[in-house]
Amino acid sequence: MPLLHDHDTPGLQRVQMISYLSYTLPSLLGSAFVLLVIVSLKLYSKALNRIVFFISLGDFLLSLPLEFFVEATETTCMIEASIHYYGIISSLYWTSLFAVVFVHISKSSAQLILQKYFKWFLGVGLLLPLPWIAFLGLTRYYDTRIGNFCYHSGTTTFDYQVLVVSVLPPLIAIAVNAVCYVTVFFRLRNVLQGSSHQNQGVNLLALFVFPLILIVCWTPHIVTYVLYELHIDVNDNIQIPLGFLNRLQGILNALFYGLSPVVRQSLRQGVRELCSRRSTNTKERLLFDQSTMRQSAISSGTISDY
Repeated sequence: MPLLHDHDTPGLQRVQMISYLSYTLPSLLGSAFVLLVIVSLKLYSKALNRIVFFISLGDFLLSLPLEFFVEATETTCMIEASIHYYGIISSLYWTSLFAVVFVHISKSSAQLILQKYFKWFLGVGLLLPLPWIAFLGLTRYYDTRIGNFCYHSGTTTFDYQVLVVSVLPPLIAIAVNAVCYVTVFFRLRNVLQGSSHQNQGVNLLALFVFPLILIVCWTPHIVTYVLYELHIDVNDNIQIPLGFLNRLQGILNALFYGLSPVVRQSLRQGVRELCSRRSTNTKERLLFDQSTMRQSAISSGTISDY
């Protein structure tokens, strides 16, 4: 749900549509993959995997292409905005929490604290998006509708609504993740030495990319806002795709989460168990069919029961 510029044309709207679909659909599939892996392989018992689960859940809500299923009205715009911004704030919050935890990941006490107080972190994560959703409704932020899409018309002067809704949350998250990322980068050797074996160290390196992904995906969003407010003319065919890069967070998180040794090993084990279960079921079904055919033949007198 982008900001609508005065110079928007059907051509630029097509650029927005292509950018939206190109970034949203892969992230929707990637986020769904991570959620499915964590639930089906029962990886939810570990605190870090729980955080990854809620990061992906936020990315999934953000990536839902609701605009293609309902007509844009004042009510549907508010519903869509609520779902998407709940996903945005949740994803930013959980990724920032992940970064803060990762700074102290080499200390066993940090993991124990995360396990002990996870319900409190979860409560904050569930409630945190609500003020932004209330702000969207009270200010009627999305006041323009074109087709199935909802837009904020903006103003020619400084727009505090855009600052509150679209800039401050990612800006705070970028600052937190950047500080944590730099801190962990200089402590990386200690973090890897604190891991019990090589696979755990490689797994931590894969997850270490999560804060960097947020920085890479959301920084262009902030840059486009600053350029717009400073009235710096940038080619819209470049500016619009950059503004949508934040939606790539879901697929990038999924790729690096899938690369971690723990997930790969769990996936292989799950596939082997599934194949073994199917093979066992096939054998049991074959034996049952053979037994049924024999009993039928005995009943009809075709063969003798001896």
